[in-house]
Amino acid sequence: PAWSDSNLKSLGRLIKSGLFLAHVRASTGGATSRMNCHPFVSGRWSFMHNGQIGGFEKIRRALENSLSDDLFDQLEGTTDSELFFRLMIGEDLSQDPHGAASRVAGLVLEASRRAGIEPSLK
Repeated sequence: PAWSDSNLKSLGRLIKSGLFLAHVRASTGGATSRMNCHPFVSGRWSFMHNGQIGGFEKIRRALENSLSDDLFDQLEGTTDSELFFRLMIGEDLSQDPHGAASRVAGLVLEASRRAGIEPSLK
């Protein structure tokens, strides 16, 4: 958490920006580690997701199989949020952000149905 991050005070004195993203995370799945913390970044995109994919542990592998090898290799952590972001990149996030998010949400809901669990995306 931010209040116990040993780097926060020293970094705060040195960083100046017109835009700052911060996310305090209480893990819904996966270990609480820097690799699992938001924002997730790729090129000019930053992604934060304050929610969860219900039943993620049962559909994670199916979702990961939807990634290209290159995007799979970019995964650093184990969270549903990072995987959702990488899936959006694969769905042409840079050209169609709204469409990419919608298509990935549909993919998640369909994977849940195929796994026999009640779809839940928060």
